Amino acid sequence: MIVQSIAASDIDSVEFTLSPALSLLMKVLIAFILFGVALDSRPSDFRNVLRRPIALAATLGTQYVLMPAVTLGVIAIMNPNPTVALGILFVACCPSGTLSNLFTHRSHGNVTMSVSLTTVSSALCVVLTPLSFALWGGMSSDVSALLEDIQISISDMLVEVGIMIAVPFALGMLVARRYPGFALAARKPVDIATLVVLLMIAVGGFAGQASALITGLSAVLGVVLVQNVLSLSIGYGVARACRLPVADARAVAFESGVRNSALSLALVLMYFEGFGGAALAAAYWGIVDTITGLALAEVWRRRPLSKRQAADDGVPTAVTS
Repeated sequence: MIVQSIAASDIDSVEFTLSPALSLLMKVLIAFILFGVALDSRPSDFRNVLRRPIALAATLGTQYVLMPAVTLGVIAIMNPNPTVALGILFVACCPSGTLSNLFTHRSHGNVTMSVSLTTVSSALCVVLTPLSFALWGGMSSDVSALLEDIQISISDMLVEVGIMIAVPFALGMLVARRYPGFALAARKPVDIATLVVLLMIAVGGFAGQASALITGLSAVLGVVLVQNVLSLSIGYGVARACRLPVADARAVAFESGVRNSALSLALVLMYFEGFGGAALAAAYWGIVDTITGLALAEVWRRRPLSKRQAADDGVPTAVTS
């Protein structure tokens, strides 16, 4: 991996170049990330979501339509560096992560719904992430200019992402169904192994670039924080506007605001040659949505649901008042 040296004031000039071996490793990592997600998934998750079409529509609409549109507004108002804009817009078009399930549980939300929505979002991202990014990226002059510069083909991304995500996701679900004991034991090691290797690649790429990291903190943190807070707030607001129970709305909020940052970062490093701003945006997003998600979960945890507010499944009776 080669990293161009930069001036501290120019984060846009940071660029990763992946060797063929590292490019192959990134593809394997993406496959393992989705394989790990699928180990927690069951066919019943899809049936659970289909029984609540309003919750599914609210989540997917917020994830792939509303939040990318809001992100364009954030970009227009805050005017971040072009590669930062690319990074936050791309992450906004990615599926939710499994941390959303943990935060939903801690906040007395509907865990069954959260897991089901994460499963469906991860499965549909094969198509929706490339298409959503192509649509919204074309509406930003900075992002579309970068896409033209690197000559990325959305159709090629669609096919390649489909193979890298759909195959391991289907395999993970098959393993979870036939070997539930193995799936339960393997879930955490798979997550840890892929995250460690991914972080090693990212940290190695920025080795010796302390000035870039400091510059990135000031250039990226503010816009990522604003976008993340808006994602959580709008997700909850849309769910309540759709008259979903409070427990369901909490699940939708985390599904909307907590993205699969490991997957996002891996895709950025591979498809956008790890432009410094884009890579930092994806990396900082994972940190920010963990902090904001945990904080919101703790606030809601101190406000237990009444029996009337609790959803009819997925919310343990012990958390209701």
